[in-house]
Amino acid sequence: MPISQPQAGRLSAPASGVAPYVPPLCNGVSTAYLRLYNGLAADFQRLHDGLRRAACLPVSALLCLALAGSALAAPRSPFALLGGTTRTLTGAALAAAQKTTTQGRVSPDGKTLTFGQKTIRLVVVTGPEEDMLSYRIAGRRNPTLAVPRGATLKMLFVNTDGDMFHNIRFGAVPTATPPVMTAYMESSVGTPDLAHKLGAILHGEELTLRAPLVPGAYAYLCTVRGHAQGGMAGKVIVR
Repeated sequence: MPISQPQAGRLSAPASGVAPYVPPLCNGVSTAYLRLYNGLAADFQRLHDGLRRAACLPVSALLCLALAGSALAAPRSPFALLGGTTRTLTGAALAAAQKTTTQGRVSPDGKTLTFGQKTIRLVVVTGPEEDMLSYRIAGRRNPTLAVPRGATLKMLFVNTDGDMFHNIRFGAVPTATPPVMTAYMESSVGTPDLAHKLGAILHGEELTLRAPLVPGAYAYLCTVRGHAQGGMAGKVIVR
């Protein structure tokens, strides 16, 4: 939209032919008003031209730009979520599931479970009443899990707590102390918050994850407020 040059004492009319309102002010103020108006009009013209150029892009290019912007806005988890199913179970069903887990090699200090298999089956439960802000895997408290890169993790997470919600999420090691849990939920994969035990009924989630392809240290933790800081967190070492 071309902007005509202003004439003395009045505003230039835009291409639409609609003349703007000219306030009955003194010449000095009217000149400042003219400059402001024409500056805004020039900005509008640049915006208009930019939108026209964007409209000429093929749909595939616009889609790529949108996806790139989305990827920058929300970092993705290094773990891939392949499937998840919410379920309820009894204590007997949980005990039966624990007998089907993959056996890992226990480190001398008892704090690391090392797996060499490409498919690993785990059962993760919340800690006992005296240590409820923790996980138990193969009877060990928050063990470090050492797994091959790209391994498939088939996991059953069960909240055995009697009065609190819990979850388990997998992602990068948090850089903030304490971690910002809202952001970590968006950049991790895992379960939603699972309800506590109701009578004999336990709430669980079956997950299938793919471990990162890049070797390094990663994390699992509970994003319910205060839980990770209270001790509900562990590490995953990808080799």
